[in-house]
Order: sequence, then structure tokens, then C-alpha cells
Amino acid sequence: DTRTINNTGTATWTGTAYLMLDGAIFNNQSGATWDHEADSIIEFDGGGTPTFNNAGTFEKTAGTNSNGGGVYSSIVFNNTGSVSAKSGILLFEQIGTCSSTCAGTWSVSSGDTLELGSGSTAAALSGEISGAGTVVFITGTVNLTDTYDVTGGTSATNGSANFNTGATVTGTGPVNITFGTLNFSTGKAITITTLTQSGGTLTGSDTLTITGAVTWSDGTESGTGVTDANDGMTLSGEPLQETRTINNKKTATWSGSAYLMLDGAIFNNKGTWNHTVDSIIEFDGGNTPAFNNSGTFEKTGGTNSNGGGVYSSINFNNTGTVSAQSGILLLGNNYVQTKGSTLLDGGNLEPTSATATIAGGSLLGSGTVTGGITNSGGTVGAHLTSTTTGTLTINGSGEGNFTQGAGGTTVWNIAGTASGDFDVINASGVASLAGTAEFCLIKGAKPAIGTTFPVMTYASETGTFSTVNFGYSLAYNATGITMTYNGAPVDGFSPTKLSFPSTLINTASSPLTVTLKNSGQATLDITSITETGTDKGDYAVSNSTCGATLAQGKSCSWQVTFTPAALGTRSADAQVIDDSCGSPHLVAESGKGTEVTMSPSPLNFGDVATGVTSSPMTVTVTNHGTTAVTVKSATITGTDKSDFTITSNGCTTITANGGTCDITLTATPSKTGSLSATLSLTDNDKGSPQTDTLEVTGT
Repeated sequence: DTRTINNTGTATWTGTAYLMLDGAIFNNQSGATWDHEADSIIEFDGGGTPTFNNAGTFEKTAGTNSNGGGVYSSIVFNNTGSVSAKSGILLFEQIGTCSSTCAGTWSVSSGDTLELGSGSTAAALSGEISGAGTVVFITGTVNLTDTYDVTGGTSATNGSANFNTGATVTGTGPVNITFGTLNFSTGKAITITTLTQSGGTLTGSDTLTITGAVTWSDGTESGTGVTDANDGMTLSGEPLQETRTINNKKTATWSGSAYLMLDGAIFNNKGTWNHTVDSIIEFDGGNTPAFNNSGTFEKTGGTNSNGGGVYSSINFNNTGTVSAQSGILLLGNNYVQTKGSTLLDGGNLEPTSATATIAGGSLLGSGTVTGGITNSGGTVGAHLTSTTTGTLTINGSGEGNFTQGAGGTTVWNIAGTASGDFDVINASGVASLAGTAEFCLIKGAKPAIGTTFPVMTYASETGTFSTVNFGYSLAYNATGITMTYNGAPVDGFSPTKLSFPSTLINTASSPLTVTLKNSGQATLDITSITETGTDKGDYAVSNSTCGATLAQGKSCSWQVTFTPAALGTRSADAQVIDDSCGSPHLVAESGKGTEVTMSPSPLNFGDVATGVTSSPMTVTVTNHGTTAVTVKSATITGTDKSDFTITSNGCTTITANGGTCDITLTATPSKTGSLSATLSLTDNDKGSPQTDTLEVTGT
């Protein structure tokens, strides 16, 4: 009571309550120790504010994590020495400012907890906080400007912590926010293991990378900073995103009542957003937020009653895949797709009080779009895949308009003449038409020449499609469009992709052949066959028998040679431009450049009686590189892998500059005919795994 006490040795505390009142001062001086050995408190007992000044060591060496002990509220604790939480909970409810800032250090041991708070004046700490335990900010505001390296966990319950300029956050452990605030504004990037938020606020200007799971059921993420959720998100309740940018890089599963966005907040979905309920991503005020999808946005739960998804006043921009799989998927009142796809895959779409704009990519599927569609530069079709047909309905009170600009394309699939065997687009409003109409025969369909198909209905129509692909003609009337089939070419490719075995860099592979067949009812006009794609210079077309035209029922072919310019996977496409549906057509090409080769390639066992094991054959593996290669495994994959056996593998380490090893195999065909599989060699070469084709003919 009023008195000043100076401890210069060791003060051992084991009592029930140490009472301070009327401005009393306890100085734990430099070199001295306060040893707190009980879950009890240094407690305010009235009058002027007391002060506990620690210039020595304040440590808690006994107690549990049930109640804790330390310095209670209304006593100012100024630390210029060191504080150590070594047992249970050590709490300080009103750490001070030491006239300007407290430069003492704080540490917490593994399994223990250090609780920090302040009074009406924010605490200012310029000393290091570290340890393998947990730090909890419990009351008031704490400003931090030194190193923070805590690996056991960081929590904000009712207090706020500002990690300000000058602070270096090297570790936080799992972060948990309930009713408090964590503000990261250090000017440096920060890595956090996991984030659990059920209330409170996460804010600041720093970029936070969350390497583990994010679990967010309530509370606010704000500030000018960025949250990178690298390992997915579980979202429920009513989270609020204000100004902040959030990047989801794996799967974000949404099951809450409302996800609120305001003041220009940005959510970038680079992984998967799984919308499992009929609730909304909702505008909550301020500048217009944006939800940018470059991954997959899918609605997998809900009904056709209310719908769920992105609500009005949020810009929804898609360059990935948006998939309505259940009920109604809301697209907001400013849905713009510049590439990627929007799919009606069992569900329906609703641009809320507006029109969905397809400036690139595609909108495909059978179902209902309640609103309007403007196709300015993409592709719209009533089918979900290239082998299906369907009906796309565009309707809604005062809506239901379909507008296609000069850069847009509408595609219809035709599998037959019966209802349901060809695509239909029904618009309850105005059809404003331009651009391209394209019709594709699928599943071997060959309608009689002159057959008509009612492919589109509308309330009224302006304009016409400026281009209709060869073999089809359109008749426009007051309420719809009828297509007449006049005979069209149909091309098919065998194989549909080329997979080259691993090939020595800067060395030409053996050629692979592609066959083009015209199975349609008109001559196919071929404009060009060229290479395109990322590594198009590694592939070359030769020995083409395809001229400018290909008659009905006829085939032609060309060969492709792979010459890898670098190690690793090399990809391109053979591009065919012609006058059939879907042009230009792409035949995917892939191969790996390697310094490790296998010979012979392919390994052909010839004719072998079914059920009989062949004579062994050997694949020689050669390392053409300048460093030794370590082999991890040799395996057989592919459709007929069970018909081939590795009987011995002499490949472990392959010496540099021409070193070799051998793998011996046999073939035991289980049936007659041609059988094949792939021998894969996994190693530390950049071209790994190297592959060789295995062949046998069962007789």
C-alpha cells in the first residue's frame, strides 16, 4: 500500500494473492528474479494505479493451464528485462509503455501460454517475443515492433495486436482469432501454418501465406494486404471480407449462410470453390467487390427454389470453369467470362437481374438460364460435351434475351432427327443475331439430305447469323429458325493424340502417323496442316498424303517427327484447318526430351502363342549425359501391362558419357491379337520417366 519495494535477489511467490494499492511500486531490479510458483495473481486492491517494474527476470515456474497466474488488471506491468512463461498460463493484463516503449523480452515454453493485454492506453513493446508455446492477446491493444518468433500458436481472444513497421514475424504457429484483432503491417511477407477464425478481425497491409488449412466461420478479414490460402479453406457461418484480397489455391468448401464482401474486396479462386448450399456471396456496401475465378467454381448442393452463388453488385469474372451441378447457380448482375467455360451440368444458371456476358470461352449445357446471354466472342451450345445433345432455355420476366455479336459462335450438335437428338435453343425474349452458326453431326449421324431441324425459338428476332458452316442453311421466321441439312463433311482422326517415347534431346524420333477420314456426305476441303502450341518447333509434319480435298469415305495421313530441343515434357498440337464442324482441329502431341534412352524402341516380341511365355528380350538403357543417373524404379504400365514381365533389372546407377545397363523382359499374351504396354524408367534425369513401347501379337 503506497510503498516502493526493490527486489535485488530472488523473490519466490507461492501465495494466494499479492495485493497492491494506492500507487504502490514493486521494482524487480536488474539481475533479480521474481519466481512465480503458483496459479495466483498480483492483484489491484484500490486507490491509485500500482506499478510492477521488471528490469530483471520474471518467470512462472509452476502452475497449470487451467486458471493461470501473473499480474492482473489495473496494475501496470513494465518489462525492460525478461519474462519467461515456463509452466501453465502466465498472464499480464496491463503491460505498459515504459514512458515510450518497453524493450524487454518475452518467451513461452512448449505447452505453456503467455497472455498479454493492455488498459485504455495501448501497450508498446520493442522487445522480442519468442518460444515454442502459445501467445494470446486478451485485452486492449498491444503494439509490436521487434522480432516475433512463436511456433506454438498465436491467438486473439478479446485483445488486439498490431505487428507494425520494424517488427519481423518469423513464426506465429497456428493462428486463432475469436473476438480480437491481429493486424500484420510490418512491410514484410509472413508465413502462417494454419488459420482458424470464428470472429474478430484479421487485417493489415502484409501478404500472409497460410501453408495449412484455413477454417473461417465468422469475423472479418480486412486491410490492404493479401491472404494466400495455399492448402484450401473451410468456410461457414457469415464471414466478412473487406478491402482485402484473398487467393484460394486449393479447395474452398462453402456451407455458410452468407459470405459478405465490401469496399472493393477481391477473391481470386485459383483452385476449386465448392458451393454446397443455397446461400450467397453477398455485397455489403462500399466500392464494388470482385470474385475472379481462374480455377473451378462449382455448385454441388442446393435446390431450384432460391439458388445460391454470387449475388448482385459483385463483379463475377470467369477465366476458368463455372459449373452448375445442383439447383440454381446465381451469377450476379455483372458476370463476364473472357475465357474458360460456363457449364449447365445438372443445374441451372441465373444472372441476377442482368445478362451473362460470354466474351470468350464457352457456355454449354442443357438447362435454364433465367436472365439473358450476350455472346460477344465465345461459344454457346445446348450440349454439355461434344457427344451429347440438349435444350438450352433462356427466359425470365422481362428477360430471356439472346444476343450474339460478330465475334460469337453458336454450336448445335445433331445426333438424329427425333426430338431430343439435336440441340435446341429457346429464348423467351429477343434474339439479336450476328456472328457464326455452326452445326456438327455426332455419333455417326447421317440424316437424309434435305432434312429440316427446328433449332431455335424466340419471341422476336433481329439480324441474322453472318456465317453458317458448309452443308447447312437457315430459314428465319417470326418465332424461330429452321436448319436444313444439305450434306456436310465430317472428319475424324486416328489416333486423337500422339504420345512419343522419351527421345534423346536434339535427336529426331521415329515418326508417328495420323490418319484423317472424311465420314460425311460431302467433299472435305483442307486448307492446311501445321504445328501450333508451346513447343511447336520440336514437332515436324512430313509425308502428307492429304491434298486440298478429301472425298466422302476416303482417308489420308501424315507423319510427325519429334526432335526435343530441351529436357523434360514438350507439348504441341498438329492443327488441321478445313471446312468441317469444329475447325481448326487439334491433335495433341507430347513427348519428353531426355539424356537417357532405351533401345530397341519399340521392343517387339513378335508372334507368341497365347498362354506361352516368350524368350527373354533385353532393353539397353544408355546415359548420354555428363553426370551419372540414379535409377529409382522400372515399371510396366498400360492396357496390356499384365501380358509383360520384367525378369531382371540391372539398372541402379548409370555412369555418364555413354554408360549402359540392361532390363530383361518376357511376354505372355493372354489373348490373340496385338497387345501393347509401356516400360517406364523413373530416375533423377530431367526427362524422367523415360518410356519404351512393348509389343507382342498373341496367336
